[in-house]
Amino acid sequence: MNKEMIKISVIIPVYNVEKFLRHCLDTVLSQTLAEFEAICVNDGSPDNCGKILDEYAQKDTRIKVIHQANQGAGEARNVGIRHSVGDYLFFMDADDYIDGRFLEEMFLAAETQNADIVETSRIYNVYGPDDIRIFTKKKMEGFHGSGNFFRCDVIWDKLFKADVVKRHSMLFPNGSCHNDAFFLLQSLACPITIARIDTAAYYHTQTNAGSIRSSMTEKKRLSQLDMLTLEVDYMNYHDTGFSKGEYKKNYKKIHKTAKRHFRYIAEHRQEYREKLHALQHNNKYPSLLQKLRSSIFKDIV
Repeated sequence: MNKEMIKISVIIPVYNVEKFLRHCLDTVLSQTLAEFEAICVNDGSPDNCGKILDEYAQKDTRIKVIHQANQGAGEARNVGIRHSVGDYLFFMDADDYIDGRFLEEMFLAAETQNADIVETSRIYNVYGPDDIRIFTKKKMEGFHGSGNFFRCDVIWDKLFKADVVKRHSMLFPNGSCHNDAFFLLQSLACPITIARIDTAAYYHTQTNAGSIRSSMTEKKRLSQLDMLTLEVDYMNYHDTGFSKGEYKKNYKKIHKTAKRHFRYIAEHRQEYREKLHALQHNNKYPSLLQKLRSSIFKDIV
């Protein structure tokens, strides 16, 4: 397919999802919108995912496979962004699947509403073949910029205009979890138009025992705190356009999460004291960071 014809680049990081990968790819290849490329980044998967990807690439030239050593889902998505040529970007998890009109519905909404980002509300959690429930995660109320917000603080229910992502150098941080929120924070700091639809269905698998959400180790909890401090830093040193009131709303989410997870950093207290001290030194509202530091370390001897 000619590069100029590609409307959507579907970016799929792949790691240890052999059981789910074929179904994921089959639902992508059966889309009513045919002008897409699926960039599958095999992130050093130890199972047979690499072989499956190569098999599908042989069958359909729209499947493009990149093999790399394990670097994490964030960097795998960044690799996909760098190799993409579509007008829009869609980030999909390799253990999930979409209905047949998903890409077409998202694309039409973006084009007809002149939107930079399209978000669908028709998303489901899949616990089994006969156990599919409406996804009820709260909206991204911790991050407000220029009056915009996202209904959910996840990446896979959204379509992004590629020009916005690339022009503003939006990339994913390479933590082992919590990458989505920082990417979304960057987008909310841009002058964007968001459209919302309820006609494109995304199915989010909850039965993958190897996924991040199924095995929250201490290392992943630490990574989550890393991402939160990165968000604070971004709001301080970038022109987000947030007012003081909006900044405080953003801070509340970070503060609440840090309080919830402070026990996971007991063995790393000096490292995180130094990180938060560095952030506080040039912070717009230093009293907020002081409160964050106190909340995290008050019960650590």
